[in-house]
Amino acid sequence: MEFQRLPVCIFSFNRPDYLRATLEALRVALDAGGMIGPVALFQDGAWNPHSRQTKATPQAIAACIAQFQRLLPHGQVIESSVNLGIAENIARGEAWAFEGGRYPAALFFEDDMVVAPGYFRAMAGLYALAQAQPRIAMFAAYGADGRASAAEQFAARRHAGPMHHNWAFGLTRTAWVQREALTRDYMDILSGHDYRDRPLDRIAAWYGRMGWPPLPTTQDIAKSAALNTLGLARVASVAACARYIGATGTHYNPDEFARLGFADVVLIEDTHPDLDWQFDVLDDAAIDAIVARQRADMLAVRLGADSFIGSTALIEALRVIRHLGPAALLPPQAAAPLTSAAGFYPDCWSHPHSSLVLSAAADLREAALEAIAAQHLPSGTRLDLLLNGQPAGSVQLEPGETFSVTLLLPRSLDGLEKVITARCSVNTDPFTAGFNADRRPLGFLLLRLTLLARDGGRTVLEGRDVIGSA
Repeated sequence: MEFQRLPVCIFSFNRPDYLRATLEALRVALDAGGMIGPVALFQDGAWNPHSRQTKATPQAIAACIAQFQRLLPHGQVIESSVNLGIAENIARGEAWAFEGGRYPAALFFEDDMVVAPGYFRAMAGLYALAQAQPRIAMFAAYGADGRASAAEQFAARRHAGPMHHNWAFGLTRTAWVQREALTRDYMDILSGHDYRDRPLDRIAAWYGRMGWPPLPTTQDIAKSAALNTLGLARVASVAACARYIGATGTHYNPDEFARLGFADVVLIEDTHPDLDWQFDVLDDAAIDAIVARQRADMLAVRLGADSFIGSTALIEALRVIRHLGPAALLPPQAAAPLTSAAGFYPDCWSHPHSSLVLSAAADLREAALEAIAAQHLPSGTRLDLLLNGQPAGSVQLEPGETFSVTLLLPRSLDGLEKVITARCSVNTDPFTAGFNADRRPLGFLLLRLTLLARDGGRTVLEGRDVIGSA
């Protein structure tokens, strides 16, 4: 599908003045870019049914809708009767574009981004780049380096680098489908909560299943972490074709906005209005470098103990410790190849659902699991294996028989813990198959775990060594 036919989704809540500036700029850019796809405003509501609080005035919401209808009268307003919060509001916009419309990509805007007239011409070039490189999940044209001068931007006008904030972006449907397989659990955790009151401990555990330490729990960081786990990149033009204006909002105040230099961004169109926006193709090595940089940046802002103490949120720290263990809030350390095992009994029997966590510091290539299936399992029981939340293999179990499975640990997970999760298709215990003193639900008896390093080194852990490290 040609770029000009892609849908444009705009998310709004209670800031009509910011929204007006965003829409005024978009109206000009849509016309200049020849955009003919549908345009929709996803307007959030005022009353939150979970916290039972009114989060905005009816007047502010009505003003947002009126601004949209005045400035983009051909567009569609999709209004929520209740307050969804930013995560669910964006989720319904994505579903509208990718499930309802089944577009190959879509363009998303929050209410605080002022684009230059040529913004969509730059985005069309980035869309072509994403079509040539399927590992590009998201693309944006507001500048990979907000402090670059006009001369620096012009010199690098054909280059795309790591995207930082998810302010305004294109997202491919292929990447969205892959990402949803991981973020579905995150959205389920948010369900039933005011977004402001999202349960930190459960989200921390979700991050842990993907191999991450506890990170900030906002929806944009959660989605970025999921894409990064998949080895997919978020890229932006080096040149800036838009300016962020959200000085007052959920994440910024005017002082922080000024300190970060957002008000000082130079738009390349002010000096070079007629660029052709042809970008250099990014090969897999370049994508690997972007993924690695974005991963390092996210790991650097992990929620460590200091974050909880500084925010007086000690009760949240205790909840994370209870859920994930005290090491979750400590800085990463070089460690033995295996750092923990969960769901195993002291005699090496595994619960039908269990996991093994391999150190982020260990440079491993393969992990081989050898075990004996529980005698009471029905013939044909399936054991599914996941690696950092992604399907990695499956094996049919026969009662009482030995089995083995080898998982490849790809370089795309470098820097993350490798979390191997085992899930039996049945969850029974020996007592259900007849009288037995052992009523525990059992999946398999762990014999040994063999870890192969990239340098050829081999570590063999017998079952009791594995359990003893938990």
